[in-house]
Amino acid sequence: TPLPWRQITVLMLFRISEPISFTVLFPFVYFMVRDFHITEDPKEIGFYVGIVASVFSIAQLITGMLWGFLSDRLGRRPIMLFGVLGTIVCSFLFGLSKSLLWAVMVRLLWGSLNGNAGTAKTIMAEITDETNQARGFSLLPLCWNLG
Repeated sequence: TPLPWRQITVLMLFRISEPISFTVLFPFVYFMVRDFHITEDPKEIGFYVGIVASVFSIAQLITGMLWGFLSDRLGRRPIMLFGVLGTIVCSFLFGLSKSLLWAVMVRLLWGSLNGNAGTAKTIMAEITDETNQARGFSLLPLCWNLG
């Protein structure tokens, strides 16, 4: 059975937002935290950078099951749209960060609102069958690598 490319293309576009939102800050977050003037010690700045970077994944870990439950109850499409909308809003708010607390809270919210990873896998399972499911699922890691 051929893959449903139109649906997969849309799914991949939604899915690519997560790795972009996770990694977008890496080139500049050190300088951002340094400009918060918390400390002058580069090692301590690195520690705070690690906090800012990691709370996104921690929030996703905590809220992942909730997003799976909600996607079963509310539907896959609303959850995917909400995740992308959350990414857009939190990207904007993160850019306005003037303190470490603000940056950490926004990243925490950002990770909490982005429940697209599990939902995307569920959608892929639903739009493919046993003859093309392996090919479909092999495209999802490609989204992370491209992002």
